Amino acid sequence: MSQKAQYRPILVVDAQGFGARTDSTQLWLRQQVYRIVGSAAEEAGIELGQDSQDRGDGAFWLLAADAPKVDLSGRFIAHLRFGLATYARLSSAEAALRLRVSLHAGDVTGDEHGWAGTELNTACRLVDLPVLKDTLKAAEKAHLVLAVTEEWHRVVIRQGHQEVEPDSFRPVAFQAKEVDTRAWIRVPGYASPPDLPELAGLPEPDPAPGSAPAAGEPGRPPAGYGTVHGVQINGGTVHGGNYNDHRGGAQQW
Repeated sequence: MSQKAQYRPILVVDAQGFGARTDSTQLWLRQQVYRIVGSAAEEAGIELGQDSQDRGDGAFWLLAADAPKVDLSGRFIAHLRFGLATYARLSSAEAALRLRVSLHAGDVTGDEHGWAGTELNTACRLVDLPVLKDTLKAAEKAHLVLAVTEEWHRVVIRQGHQEVEPDSFRPVAFQAKEVDTRAWIRVPGYASPPDLPELAGLPEPDPAPGSAPAAGEPGRPPAGYGTVHGVQINGGTVHGGNYNDHRGGAQQW
């Protein structure tokens, strides 16, 4: 039996180059995705909850309606970056792990089989955007790339919270099936995403008040970050084999 639509912030992650790995390595990487994402959320004070769904090479989480979007965009991403950097120092090339991450929010509906909704589709299509994949490939020192929707950028990023590093976001075309808008991309550790295509006709983004360019060397831990636990090591190498709106929903941007 389906539920009424409910507003949720949506987190989607996807592992780069997942399908090219062996089956046993894919299983290992899935475990690491859940471990590192879970640890980053805990360190950032964000409750992931139980409303999640596996996507094979990644997963999505539907967070509580009042989950702090600024912390999700800032502290969580910082801890996620550090967790991935720590993993990379121990990992073999076969078990390398880099993530694409998308953030959105909106109404979703669930039943006994899982979750559905236009906003969930949007978040999942955003994480698979070709320009996002190309950006992560171009940013060779990065461990992740973040994409947010236009709505998320307007309500969260543009407000100038320094912890989200607003000046490091750049707009890109977001065209996928029924979606025809723009999104915003950030590569933690870079002042701006490398090698983005030119977007003729796009207005210049308004500067966030009091913002500054992104800084920090790749892999530098955020303040207060704890120890990453549970990585299996053999000779220093990780085993790779093993708003209430007007549509009847409860949106609250």
